[in-house]
Amino acid sequence: MHYAIKGIYKNEVMAAIKAIDIDILNELKSNLDIKEVAKKLGMRGSTMYYHFNKLRKDGFIKGYRVSFKGSELGTKGEYMFILLSLTSINKKNSERLFNLLRDYSSIVLDVFSISGSWDYLISVAGKKEDITKFLTKGLHSLKNIRRTYSMLVINKENI
Repeated sequence: MHYAIKGIYKNEVMAAIKAIDIDILNELKSNLDIKEVAKKLGMRGSTMYYHFNKLRKDGFIKGYRVSFKGSELGTKGEYMFILLSLTSINKKNSERLFNLLRDYSSIVLDVFSISGSWDYLISVAGKKEDITKFLTKGLHSLKNIRRTYSMLVINKENI
């Protein structure tokens, strides 16, 4: 069986998609990796990779990200959220911040532009020393930072 998936903004058919592909997409949304999805759906690894690559090529999978548990960071692993406000938002200030975040890409997981009294929410994970260096020698060294507020994750709750 094939499903026609229509675009959100147009009534055009994007591509024909098989029922197994819908199953794969649903399993991937539940944070299973490719090998776990193949096992759960009773597929060989090579078959799974074929479907995955086709879904990616056809635009159904836009990207993927790494997600891990704090315990996988090692005994000194920390996870932190940082709220950040710039003195003013302009191209120059944003470029300075994003260049710094790229320099620390080994610990910076996500950067969200947010509304309200803060400009950005940044999530970082890594060794305590690396996060401390990022905060003190990185973020706080930028002259265009108005204020930051850091929140250390104590425990992730499974719901």
